[in-house]
Order: sequence, then C-alpha cells, then structure tokens
Amino acid sequence: MNKFIPFALCGLLISATSLMAQEPTPPQPPTTTTTPASTASPPATTPAVEPTPGSNLIPAKPAFLMNVAVNRKDATYSQGERLTVRFKAEVDCHVYLLYHQADGSTVLIFPNKAQPDNSVKANTEVSLPKAGDEFRFRVSAPFGKEALQVVAGKQPIAVLDKLDASAGRAVPVTKETQDELAKQIKASADEFAEHRVVIKTHEGGGKLPEPREAKRAGLFVGVNKLKATKHGNEVPQASKSAEIMHEALTTMGGIAPENAKVLTDVNATTAAFEDAMTKWLPSITQPGDTVFLFYCGHGGPEPTKDPSELDGNDEVITTFDSYVVDDQLGRWLQELPGRQIVLMMETCHGGGLVDARAMAGSISEVGRRVHDISDLNTMVICACLPNETSSFSTKREAAYMPEFLIKAMRTEMAPLTMTTAFQKYRERLFERVGTDQEPVFQDNIGLPVYLVPPPAKKP
Repeated sequence: MNKFIPFALCGLLISATSLMAQEPTPPQPPTTTTTPASTASPPATTPAVEPTPGSNLIPAKPAFLMNVAVNRKDATYSQGERLTVRFKAEVDCHVYLLYHQADGSTVLIFPNKAQPDNSVKANTEVSLPKAGDEFRFRVSAPFGKEALQVVAGKQPIAVLDKLDASAGRAVPVTKETQDELAKQIKASADEFAEHRVVIKTHEGGGKLPEPREAKRAGLFVGVNKLKATKHGNEVPQASKSAEIMHEALTTMGGIAPENAKVLTDVNATTAAFEDAMTKWLPSITQPGDTVFLFYCGHGGPEPTKDPSELDGNDEVITTFDSYVVDDQLGRWLQELPGRQIVLMMETCHGGGLVDARAMAGSISEVGRRVHDISDLNTMVICACLPNETSSFSTKREAAYMPEFLIKAMRTEMAPLTMTTAFQKYRERLFERVGTDQEPVFQDNIGLPVYLVPPPAKKP
C-alpha cells in the first residue's frame, strides 16, 4: 500500500513496489568492551539495539553537520496524520532525502518534480512539502519503525542523480544503489554528511498510550588506559572520575541504575563510545528526557586536511584505542533529538601532559554548532578556557570537576540546577588552583536543568 496519500494530482506518491532495503550489519565491538568497569553499570547481557536503516550511509567523520526534522517532536504518527519534513546544512551542498519504510523499501523523495534543484545554501531550511505546494503527506500503511535520512555531498552524488526524480513521485532506491553509495561514502567520508530522524507510525484508532514521566539517563566515560601514548600517559583519576560521577548521579541525581552506563579503561573504545551514544542512549530515552554525558580523559590536536581547521588540526578526545574528533561527537549528539543534553567535559589532565589548549573551546563550539543546526537543547561544561590546560593534584583520586560538582550535590539544597552547580564548582576551583584555570559554561537550553532534581511527589 502507498505510504503517503497525495493531496492533489501533482503530489508525490510513494511507489507500491516493494524493494527491500539493505539490512545493515551492526558493528562488532571488541570483546573487551562488553563488560562495564563499574559493578553498578548495566550487565553485559543488555539486549542488542535494533539497527536503524541507513546505518551504512553514515560517514566515519562527517564533512559538516546536517539536520533533518519532522513536525512532531515525539516523531510518532498515527494513520491519516499529516507529516512534514524540513532539513538544512551548515555549508552549501547537494542534498538527497531518502525515506526508509517499515516494509524494508527505500525511496528518494527529494529532489522531486516540484523541487528539482537539490543544491541547498548554507543554513537555509528546506521544507517538504514547501509553502504553496499542492500536495500533502499523510501517513498510511506500512506501519512501524521508519527513518527519514538526508545524505549530502560537497559535489552532486552521481549514483543518486541517475534516479529519475522528474516523474512526480518518489523514486525507488535499490539495495544495489545504496551499496554503491555506501562504498563511496566509506572511501571519501570527508566529502559527505548525513543525518536521520527515526519515526514510528501506527494504525489509527484504539487507546492512546499513557503519558510517561520524563526520564534521566547518563553515560560516564573515563579514559585512563591508552593503547598508544601519543595523546598522553595513563591517568587513574580519569576512570575514578567517571565512576564517582556515575555513583553520584544514580544516588542523588535521579538517574535509575539501568539508565546509566560506565565506560572505562580498555572498555572505553571508540566503538563502544559510539555505540552508547548513537544506539543505547536513543533506545532508552525519548524527546523530553535529560541525558548527561560525563567525559574524563585526554584531549588534544590531531593533524587534518580539513580546510575549515585553520591550524591544520582537529580537536579530539581520546579513547582507549583511538580518539573522537569534535565533529564526530557533534554528529553522535544528533541521534538524541528533543532531549536536554548536558555535556561535562574534564579534559587536559596531568597539569599539561597534553597540549590541548583548544579542546575546551572546541567542545563548547561543537555544542553551539549542534544546537544551531539541529535545534538541540545542549548545555556544555568544560574544565578550562581554550588557552589553558586542566590540572589536578595527583595525590587526589579524581579530577576537580567531579569532586566539586559532587560536593555541591551533597551540600546545596535540592533542587540543584546545573547553573548553580557550575558556580559552586568554579568558586571551589579558584580556591584550589587560583584563576589560572577558568571553567567554561555554555547554555543553549535556557530552561532550568537539574543536577539534583526536585524531590519526587508523594502519590
């Protein structure tokens, strides 16, 4: 059956032809990443998260940020509801919008007969249907988990341009076409960008689901051990910092233990980090929830050919086996639309073991960029200014950020906002190390976010 019903004769029409999209093979993380370091973490037997269509079209490192969004914040639609799509990009590029349906078929719905020009200007939002179009999208069968995915290139993407988008209807995209596109993206990842929004569709009628209370979840990453010492030496305080922040947020911060995960030492690989950010957190949270990401580890520069990096370096945070580029982290955050996202970044350890003077500014900048391109609600706390390094006493078991944030949680009256907690952290840091290190706070949320939530209401 047709997925979208045209409002007028010139409307886009999803072909009824059933073309099975490629079922992506989920990445296999190293066996050492399956067991969290903390005994309070979720067990290693946590069920695998179902892969989302289009996973094979994600660049390892995006060339720029993209965003696609729909007209419902919860991205859930019932039969007959109207659906609109909008997207934009950070730079001038050529954009293609794929629709992965619940029956496994994939179609190209942009460009199309009504909008044949897919060259999109930077930071210019494109709507589908656009104002004045004589068609509408209404949800119909097949129903289930689906995805709308924008793929963009700095140059036109020939394998998609071969599809005839001038017929006035959505064009089937075969598995072979997707495989060819995936190969091109893998070979030249720095030429492409991508973003998906997962939607859920269901039959009309019946009882509506009961409203749920907002949830809090957390990912706590402490990179102590390093496979290579290129970005610094081992720092036991990094893993301890993640563990005590995990304990504090699950005992005082309103996060249920099953909604918290710790990655430390050899478990803190790039694959495990990405999996937790892009699969686990999206699977346990929904729009309206609050997600905390605490990272403690080395940060530093890595040479790049990206012309946008004037100093010739990307800013990275280390993992056990490699590192994560700031743009990668930004893309991972886009998998959490509608959530309040709090980033707590304690980097540049050991009083200058690593020359990572741009790291704090880079993390704050990527938080702003993600907010601007995706309307994500992001809040960022960094340990120092761009021209500084983070320091701590090697005689202490953890870094200053978790130590002082936790002290505020214990001594300040609940509820404790992130703004107040940061102020207390900053005051105590100045008392300890003076003003040579200035923490960074960037709030793109506006509404109060609680480190310690209000006490639960009695039934």
